[in-house]
Order: sequence, then C-alpha cells, then structure tokens
Amino acid sequence: MIARACGAVALVVLGVNLWAATDAPVGVFYDDGIYAVLAKSLATGEGYRYLNLPGQPPAVKYPPVYPFLLSLVWRWGPRFPASVAWMKALNGVWMAGTAALLVLYLRRRLRLPVGYAVAVPVLTLVTVPVLAFSTLLFSEPLFLVLGLAALYVADRSPLSVGAAALAGVFAGAAFLTRSVGATLVLGVVFGAFLRGRRQGLAALSCAAAVSAPWVVWVALNASGLDPLLRGHYGTYLGWYLQAVAEAPATTLTAVVRENLRYSLAVAAPGAGALAQAAVLISLTLGAAWGAWQMRREVPALVAYLACYSG
Repeated sequence: MIARACGAVALVVLGVNLWAATDAPVGVFYDDGIYAVLAKSLATGEGYRYLNLPGQPPAVKYPPVYPFLLSLVWRWGPRFPASVAWMKALNGVWMAGTAALLVLYLRRRLRLPVGYAVAVPVLTLVTVPVLAFSTLLFSEPLFLVLGLAALYVADRSPLSVGAAALAGVFAGAAFLTRSVGATLVLGVVFGAFLRGRRQGLAALSCAAAVSAPWVVWVALNASGLDPLLRGHYGTYLGWYLQAVAEAPATTLTAVVRENLRYSLAVAAPGAGALAQAAVLISLTLGAAWGAWQMRREVPALVAYLACYSG
C-alpha cells in the first residue's frame, strides 16, 4: 500500500511541475542564469568558471552537483536554448522523488497514518511558493531529494554502520548541491553519533570524503576572485568573515537585528510588533517541545533543524 501511495503522489507532483513549467528564459532570477552558465562551462570543457565575467574566474560560490547534471542535458540534449525546457523538467523529477521520500519518512519514521503521509506532500509540494522555484533552474529541488534521502536513512532504527555511511554520502551530496547543506551534514553526523560511536564515525568519514574535494578546491581558488565581485560571486563564509574583520560589532549586531526582524515578519506578517513577538515565541516554544519529544525517534531530523535554524 505504501509503495502505491508513493508512486501516486510522485506522479501527481511530477505532473503538476511539468504543467506549471513556463517558457521564461534563464537569467531572469539571477541564480538560474548562473547555473546555465556553469552548465555550459562544464559541458564545453572550460572547467568550472563564470564564463560571464571578465577573466572567467573559478565559480567558488555555487557547489557543482546541480550544474553538472544540467551540463549533461546541455551536452546531449537539444541545442540551447531548446535544452532549457529539458533542464527544467529535471526539477520535476527531483520534486517527484522528494514527494515519494516524504511519504516514506512521514509513514515509517514519524509513524503518521497513511492519509496524513499522503496529504502533506500533496498540500505542500504543489503550492504556488514551491512551484515558483521548482519550475525554474534552481537547485532547491535536487537539494530536497538528497536531503530527505539522507534523513530517511539516518533516522533508521536500529541504524547500522552501513546505513550511517550511506546517510553521510547523501548528506555530502546535498552539501555539494547547496552550501546550506553543511547544516544537514552536521545534523546527520550528530544524529548518527547518538545511535552509536561507530555509526557516527561512518557518517562523518563518508560525508567528509564526499565534501572534501570541493572544500579544498574552493580554498585553493577563492583568492582568484576580484574583491569587488566577492559579494555576489565569492563564498558566503569568506564574504561574512571579511565583513566581521572590517567591522565586527556592526556586522554581528546587524545579523542579529535582521534575523529577528525577518523572523517576526514571517511569524505574523502584517501584524503589530507585540503580536509578532507573541506568535514567534509561541512557535519557538512549540518547536522546541516537539523536537524534544522526537529526539529519540528522529535524532538526525531534530539535529538538522536545530543546525539550520542556528
């Protein structure tokens, strides 16, 4: 029954994504244009570079897995720009995989009834905000399917050493898709250590083995980027550390203030400051209570969400 439910939900999500895809050109939202440029760079054998910039500097900001998959379409699909439609269709496939994995996770890890496990993916993955990025050349859909795969494997009980290693591979691949995947690596590794020392070491070593080549390559090439371009094209960490070095008090204060302002606005958009604060505090306490209740059954998920929130 669960297999049929996964298949049905995946087909619905795939169909809606293919239906909702537009013929908008790449580059309208900036990142989608960069991904197309990087796909071309890989497909034409020019390395991993910003072909759109003078000197074609190394692309140290964008992890390579998603552009690499796009480059396969660029190389073997229709001639650009006709290939863009096929590139967008890949995101529909990733979203279908996300839907199937989400059904499995909700049913087998969180032990929700089948009806809930089916309803949640349908009611979330085919909404307008999600379709807004899943139908463009954005890497979020691929990150979602890899991240869910990592969490699904990492939250098995009991967790074998082999499963922990596989979770580490998925987490490392997610990090190579989006930089924020570093929080997923931390969550999966921490969750694996809670299951056992050998499991934790297996997850850590495999995630490090997958991630290390990219980290080393970035460290060796980040200095080749003009300082004036680092805000848009440099690494997030390097850009942030530069700001902290120049004005530590101002930077840290701005980070806290802006995150608080954003969190309040998301918690209760359009409401007054007092109402926003009350809602945010309630949501935070509710999330903390829920995480405490689930910490033993799904430690990787709880650890990941804590790292991501931080």
